[in-house]
Amino acid sequence: MELETMTALELAAKIKQRQIHVVDGVKAVFDQIESKEETVHAYLDLYKKEAYARAKEVEKGIAEAVLKGPLAAYPVIGVKAVLYDGSYHPVDSSEMAFKVAAKQAFKKGFLDAKPVLLEPIASVKIITPEEYTGEIMGDLNKRRGRVMNMNAENGYQEIDADLPYLELYGYNTQLRSMTSGSGTFSYEFARYEQAPEDVAAREIEERAGKVVETEE
Repeated sequence: MELETMTALELAAKIKQRQIHVVDGVKAVFDQIESKEETVHAYLDLYKKEAYARAKEVEKGIAEAVLKGPLAAYPVIGVKAVLYDGSYHPVDSSEMAFKVAAKQAFKKGFLDAKPVLLEPIASVKIITPEEYTGEIMGDLNKRRGRVMNMNAENGYQEIDADLPYLELYGYNTQLRSMTSGSGTFSYEFARYEQAPEDVAAREIEERAGKVVETEE
């Protein structure tokens, strides 16, 4: 039997039985390994390319899913997705299939994590004649506002407060009505905060149709 036609196990047995010189046997084994090395590397390269391509498709699916979350179809923040494993079929595993699978996995994991709805908070500066301060403070409380600072000067009161953006709707009209047209205000975005349960529940219910549209 020629050395080239023996398997590595057969060569090892021949070496052990001293039927083949050790150097010749070891050389034959390495020759066999080298002959298959290119094939092995080619397979691994192909596998890596396929795995990378599918991972990118999963990433696209997650990226699309977070644009409109399954809670109220609002953008999702503060999440991390880790791809641990997956399977591939040469016919059924299209780009769309992987994206859809990623979206479904994200939805399940997201809802299982008990997500919360955040609302934007504005920093508001109100300037009004002092005689209207009490009425303005009462209205801010009704609007879930938090007064952060007050400063009186030359008969005017400057009020700094945090107010949910939701409560800013119609505020300009209300302020002018309370102050006989003499009060002014300005605001800018400050941060996001968890919405109260009643506000979140109402918003989720009102946007249920948006969530359905996103899933279709």
